[in-house]
Amino acid sequence: MGKVQYNQKGYVGTSMSVRATRAYEAGEKPLSKFTAADKNALNELIQKYAPETGLVIQNVPQLKTIMRKWGATSYHPTGKYAATTEFYHLCGLFDLSDPDQWEEDVTDENIRIFTIRMNAAARLMAAGEL
Repeated sequence: MGKVQYNQKGYVGTSMSVRATRAYEAGEKPLSKFTAADKNALNELIQKYAPETGLVIQNVPQLKTIMRKWGATSYHPTGKYAATTEFYHLCGLFDLSDPDQWEEDVTDENIRIFTIRMNAAARLMAAGEL
């Protein structure tokens, strides 16, 4: 695709698709936008749903590694050349893709998936690979 024109159909300005804008509004974001607040939110989810893992995410790079492995929820064209950008949300760690009211939708199966993933993350951390 060529360069995005200002307010081209499906775009907001020249840097983001309409769907990418909606994803941001729903709480999804690229890895580059994850912060210590997101790390703390994941640690709270671990304590709530998988405390037996003993996992504590120490820093944002660890969080980003976990999100890259299991947290992708969508992808959208972004930038002036409409490059595809992965978007992530903590709900992806539960194998859910809709960030709207996702915590009300968590089932026992979603918790099982989350626990398996956090156990894997704990093993990777113990091996120095995370």
